[in-house]
Amino acid sequence: MAGSIITGNTHSYQLLLTNFQTALTNPLNDRCLFLTQLLQDAQLKELQYVFPSLVENIFGFRTGIDWGLLTLDKDIQIKEFDNFRKLLAPDGPILRIATKFTEEFCPKFEFPVACLPIPSQTMLQEGKVPALYANKLQILNPGIFPSTLQLNAFEFYFFHFTYFIVNPTLKMF
Repeated sequence: MAGSIITGNTHSYQLLLTNFQTALTNPLNDRCLFLTQLLQDAQLKELQYVFPSLVENIFGFRTGIDWGLLTLDKDIQIKEFDNFRKLLAPDGPILRIATKFTEEFCPKFEFPVACLPIPSQTMLQEGKVPALYANKLQILNPGIFPSTLQLNAFEFYFFHFTYFIVNPTLKMF
C-alpha cells in the first residue's frame, strides 16, 4: 500500500485529518480500505470535520475529479469495485456514520443552493419555499436569498450523490 494510516489510542482532530489526507492519496482500493478503517476507528464528533470533504471528494464536487464511480468496471477492476461498493453500501461505513450523526447529535453541512435544480432555485428566489427545503434554509436577513442549505449528514450525502448522477460533467461548483 502506498501510504499507511497512523494508528493510536487517541484520535485527535489533527491525527484524523492527517490520516484522512493520507488515505486520499492512495489508489482506489487502498483508499477505500483505509477510509473504512478510519471511519470505524475515529470518534463520531471528530468525523463531522472530515465527512463533508470525504463526500465531496468521492463525487468530485468542487474539484471535478471524482473517484471514477461512472467508469469503474466490476469485471476488470474487481477488488476496487468491491471495496468501493462496500464503502458506499447502505450498510457501509459512510452511510453508517451519516445515520449515527443523524441519531446522536445531527451536525449540519452546507450544500449550495446554486446546485439545486433550476425550478427549485427559481422558487426560492421568488420567496416560495418547496416543502423539501423548508427546514433547511437559514435566512439570516429577510429579503436576502440564502446561498446554502443546511443539511444533515444523510441529506448531504444524497444531495451530492444526486448532483453527481444528474450532472456527471458539471462537478465543479
